[in-house]
Amino acid sequence: MRVLLSRRQRAQRTLIIERLNDALLGRILRMAESDLGTPPTPYAWLAFGSEGRMEQTLLTDQDNALVYGEDSPAARAYFARFAERAITDLQAAGFPRCPGGYMATRWQGPLDEWRDRFHGWLEKPTPTALLEASIFFDFRPVHGHLDVTALHALAAGAGGARSVRMTALSSRALDREGSSPPARSGLLRHRDRIRRGRCRSN
Repeated sequence: MRVLLSRRQRAQRTLIIERLNDALLGRILRMAESDLGTPPTPYAWLAFGSEGRMEQTLLTDQDNALVYGEDSPAARAYFARFAERAITDLQAAGFPRCPGGYMATRWQGPLDEWRDRFHGWLEKPTPTALLEASIFFDFRPVHGHLDVTALHALAAGAGGARSVRMTALSSRALDREGSSPPARSGLLRHRDRIRRGRCRSN
């Protein structure tokens, strides 16, 4: 009973932290919109890692990305400023920048570009692709009005981030032994479905 209560209390505490962090992020992004003007196209601010899985604690670094709708020079210029402003404000609020650079200042672009990126990770599951897929496939849209269902479908079809992480670990181990990576992992099965045209992500 104590174990169950402890788990429930931890889950409740994590949920409270997540709601507070989401509210703070929403406030920061709305302030950026107010200062920079109305976004030229709808966007979605994505969280991943512990924040994407809703396992975030009070002290954690930033793991985020930015997806927007229509591509244009105006959109790229606006969201570059927007992301830098948001990341700076989050840092000021106590969330350190990600040491690995997995933040919206670097990881941003139109939805079509993100869809191509996800497809690329599935089509060519190199060690780098597996690493990046295992990070980004945990994503959760936190703010904005852009529909990212297509990205969810691709990540879910590959078995999600957990499946990709297992594939990455197996692949590294087999690489050290000089063997081939596991051919029937969720990631590779989904790649095969895409190639046969049976998977529709649009």
